[in-house]
Amino acid sequence: MDKEGIVERIEELAIPLLVSEGLELVDVELKKEAHGLVLRFMIDKEGGVDLDVCSRASGVLGDLLDREDILSQSYVLEVCSPGIERPLKKKEDFKRFVGSKIFARTRYKIEGGKSFTGLLKSASDEAFTIEYDGKTLEIPYGDVSKARLVVDVHF
Repeated sequence: MDKEGIVERIEELAIPLLVSEGLELVDVELKKEAHGLVLRFMIDKEGGVDLDVCSRASGVLGDLLDREDILSQSYVLEVCSPGIERPLKKKEDFKRFVGSKIFARTRYKIEGGKSFTGLLKSASDEAFTIEYDGKTLEIPYGDVSKARLVVDVHF
């Protein structure tokens, strides 16, 4: 099974388990890093997650992964909050955060650019609309390589 297939299988198993714990699976990453292979779960819930929630989820997910034996090589399991600049991965994420400031990067140039930061105006089942630099652009979800919330902090 390739990396994408492994991540999809892990998501299929993890989502019902996390939902039963009152948690949302935001993202799963499987990455080779300096210290080895890392399997990272980003979780969230209404009101946010703290260290205790991440620790409990890590135990539950670790048990699941041991039982299912999906990864044959050793890895580090990380469970974390998505943070304030949360990734937008699913259509539902875009719909939920309409009215928020976002950053989106596309796989190829659209209207001369690949990176857009602006207001998420709307989200349908096929695409979302971003308002940036006085322009409005509709971007199909399939064209997005990365998207996240943007939080401006002023001191």
